Amino acid sequence: MSASLIVLIPLVLLGLVTALCFVGCTLSRIATGPDLGPYQNALLMNGDLVAFWPLDDASETPTNPVGATAADIGPNKFNGTYNGSTVNVQRPGIVPGDTGPFTFCAFFNGGFVQVGFHPEVNPNGSFSIEAWVQVENMPNPPAVMVVAASNDAVNFTGYQLHATAENTWAASVGLSPGPGSQFLIAKPPVGSAPTVVPGVPTYLVATFDGNTLQLFVNGQPSAQNSIMAGMPSFAPATSPTIFSIGALGPDGAQPFNGEIQDVAFYGTALDQGTIMNHFNLGMGLP
Repeated sequence: MSASLIVLIPLVLLGLVTALCFVGCTLSRIATGPDLGPYQNALLMNGDLVAFWPLDDASETPTNPVGATAADIGPNKFNGTYNGSTVNVQRPGIVPGDTGPFTFCAFFNGGFVQVGFHPEVNPNGSFSIEAWVQVENMPNPPAVMVVAASNDAVNFTGYQLHATAENTWAASVGLSPGPGSQFLIAKPPVGSAPTVVPGVPTYLVATFDGNTLQLFVNGQPSAQNSIMAGMPSFAPATSPTIFSIGALGPDGAQPFNGEIQDVAFYGTALDQGTIMNHFNLGMGLP
């Protein structure tokens, strides 16, 4: 073997290793999130994370992204699809602490993201759902506006994170399928000061531990409700119910009007310390 060939072989191997490392690092960046900033890193590093839709998605037609992908950058890649012409993408973000590459958000006004049915986002037990939202226009008269949901409105199963007709934030879970169905709702008491303030970014989290439903607004407990003795148990949604963002799918009922960003779903009830940490990081606080 010539001396030149002996020198060349290690160089070729070094090039291959470097190329593989580059590809591997590129592919794993989303999975590990070292470049996403403290807030989104905290979400991605949570071992109970099921799905995470930043809603920072590009489209050739950002003012009408029908059919474009709403990417899930979490562990399961439950990508959704933008539906309806009243959705805009690549809008300025509403989360001050988003310092990584995903800093834009989506604007909804009748359209929605359809994710589809996945058992992992319809657990028969504990879960949490969080999102940053900013209402732009309140319905007149006031009406329910869905942030995110996996809810069968016929059989009253599943869950919703939404604004109420009383201009307050709320969360709800279905308790039994079929006739006589009912929801467990966590919302401020009637007559409370409105918590839905147009033009103001708001951080929402709903947690459910199988018995108690809690709503957190900007990291603080806002409302809770528990399944009492004699009440039916939680009824998760089943196929063909879909998870949707910005309205109740698949028909776009109860549409949200405003920006939504960084929607995440967890397979456990997050504790208040974690929620407050997420809020502080989202606000760009140390």
